[in-house]
Formats: sequence, structure tokens, C-alpha cells
Amino acid sequence: MYYKKENLNKYGKDFLLSLLEKMILLRAYQDKINELARTTDEIVAIPLTSQGQEAVSVGVCSNLNDTDIILSTHRTDAHAIAKGIPLNELCAELYGKATGINRGKCGGLHIQYMKKGFFSATGIVGDMVPISAGIGLAFKLKNLGRRLVCFFGDGAVATGAFYEALNLISVRKIPILLLFENNRYAEYTPTIREIGSYSISKRISGFDIEYVQADGMDVIDVMEKSKDSLLKIEETKSPILLECMTYRFCGHSGLDTSDGSGYRAKGELGEWKAKDPIKRLTEFLIETAISSENEIESIKDKVEVLVNGAVDFARNSEFPVIKEEDLNCFI
Repeated sequence: MYYKKENLNKYGKDFLLSLLEKMILLRAYQDKINELARTTDEIVAIPLTSQGQEAVSVGVCSNLNDTDIILSTHRTDAHAIAKGIPLNELCAELYGKATGINRGKCGGLHIQYMKKGFFSATGIVGDMVPISAGIGLAFKLKNLGRRLVCFFGDGAVATGAFYEALNLISVRKIPILLLFENNRYAEYTPTIREIGSYSISKRISGFDIEYVQADGMDVIDVMEKSKDSLLKIEETKSPILLECMTYRFCGHSGLDTSDGSGYRAKGELGEWKAKDPIKRLTEFLIETAISSENEIESIKDKVEVLVNGAVDFARNSEFPVIKEEDLNCFI
């Protein structure tokens, strides 16, 4: 058993089941979107999903409320759902429908939903880090006291903008949680092949930014370490970089049917799937009799209804109507 029951006595059954249900929802939605992208021409945006990394989004966002701000990567779905963006409207956005969270104009890479504190996402790798530095500085200057989390991945830490932003964040002591999802791949490239020093802790040591590492396949570890980090950021008014060691089970895009097997080492995917965060928590809940197989199957059934309902909502929604005034920008 991966977890020890005595270590989780502080968490009740309902809370643990809520974490599991959210991770199952993230996985089921992303699986469905990828399936639709491969088998239909309904989805107008290419899905870029992150199955396997659910523990990171759920663990971090379990500590946040609607006034707390997150910035996402080009893999937006998990962050968006974990932050509370309505599933129907999120799906409709991928379909390019008027009922989407951004009226069908942003697809998956550039969505924004400030009602739930989802500031934005971008398809430009690494760009959200300098953007978050500016937001964090504004929060500090205005003494707003709002918590800020910036998600980024392996590709981002190989960009110059990332290190320029780290310097500003360090010099101005910007209170931000820098959330590094280390899944070992920048699209198709193993990160260890494109960066001289693979250790992010060594690379940021010169910036005087505190470093913390979490098991990104363990939703409890991510939740606890992100919670502690957020509390310390509030106390010290200084940034922290939290690296979550995780893994992406799917290929680069929803159209990639190979699960990335063409560029992964033999046996690597299987080794990481054995650490599946959903599997880990499910087995713990059943083996300790906190929950039962029937109860968890009920959760999966509930999630299936939600996901299918979101797809039906998107399919039955109308496309945006182009008005004459919308064309003025082309004149």
C-alpha cells in the first residue's frame, strides 16, 4: 500500500473521495476529448491533454478559492477543471461554440475565466512566467494579498524569458508560487537532452528563490506541500518554486495515437503508469475500508454522466454569429 492510514487520519472520507472524484473527472474528460478529436471532426481546437498529471492540478487547486489566481500552460484542461471552470462551457469552447467560456474564440490554448480565478493560458511556451511576475508585482504594489500560482512545464525552463522573469521575481521579492510540472518531456523531447543541468534546484540557486519538491503522482503530497508553500509565501512575502515530479501518459496532442511510445524509453510508460495517482488513492481507500469498490464505481458513473453531458451541451450549442461590426478590424 502506498499510503499509510495513520498519516491520513487528519483527512476525512468525504475529503479524500472529493480528491479522487476530481482526478477521475480530469482523466475522463481528457480521454473523451482525445477520443472525439481522433474519431470525429467536431472539435475545432487540437486538444493538448495531460493524463497522468491529475494529482498536481487537484492537489494545488484544493488549497485555492475563487479569488486566488492561477496562470496555465498550453495544457489547460486539468488546471481549468481543478480551478472550477464549468465543464459544459469548457467543452463548448473546444467546439468553438458561442456558449463556450470565451464564446468559442479561444479554443483550448488561450482561455480565461476570471470568475474562478483562471487568469489565462497561452500557447507560447514559458510566457506565463513573466506575465505572472507582472501580475504578482501589481498585487504586491497594491497590497491586495491575493494568492498567485503560475503553472509551467519542462519546455518553459529552457527559455530565456523564464530566467529573466525569475530575476525580476527574486529582485522584487514577488510573492508567487512557481509551480513546475516536471513530466520529463518538452513536447516530444526528453528534457535531459536539451538542458545542461537537469536539476532545477541547481539552476535557480543563484536567484535566491526557495525550492521545494513534491511527488507529482501523489495528490496528498502535492496538496500538503503546496499548502505549506502558499502559507510561507504569505508570511515571508517571497516566492517559492515547487517542482512536482510527474509524468504524462498520453502523446503530445490528442491526435497522437502512439501515447508517445516513439520517443520514450522502452518500459518507461509502464513504470510510470504503475504510479498512477488515481490508482494509488483508489487502492488505499479500498484496502483500508475507507471506501468500497461499489462507491468508487458510483463516482465513475457520475463522472461519465457529467462528461457526456458536457459533450452533448457543446454539440447542441450554436456557433457564434458574425456581425458586420465584427469585421471592422479587417477593413
